[in-house]
Amino acid sequence: MKSNYATRDARVNECFKMLVEGATRADIQQYAAKNWQITERPVDAYIAAANKLLEKDSKTIRESEIGKAANRLNSLYAKALEIQDYKTCLAIQKEIANLFGYNAPTQTEVSGKGGTDLKIIVEYVNDDTTTTTDTPS
Repeated sequence: MKSNYATRDARVNECFKMLVEGATRADIQQYAAKNWQITERPVDAYIAAANKLLEKDSKTIRESEIGKAANRLNSLYAKALEIQDYKTCLAIQKEIANLFGYNAPTQTEVSGKGGTDLKIIVEYVNDDTTTTTDTPS
């Protein structure tokens, strides 16, 4: 028997709630078999719909939190500028740049002891002999 839209939405919401509370697919399948008397296939469709809701919520929450953080930082910046606390202004500006990913990625250079070039050692192992070759980097 096909469920109507209200029943479907209620079941998707129940799956959503169960996923938020940590239920696994098997937990939801067992719950659905007992309480809704339906097979795995429609339950998987409900779980998929619930996962889409979770994904939509996470995007909305992320955007909202970034917006709140940006506004808080802008407010702090204005207050620091008002009292001419330029050191704090600079720190806030750096935090805003980090929040929005404006900073270039950090590049790390690896060197040997005392800043010298690294030496790469390659060993060739045969049945009877071992050959070592030094290769400059």
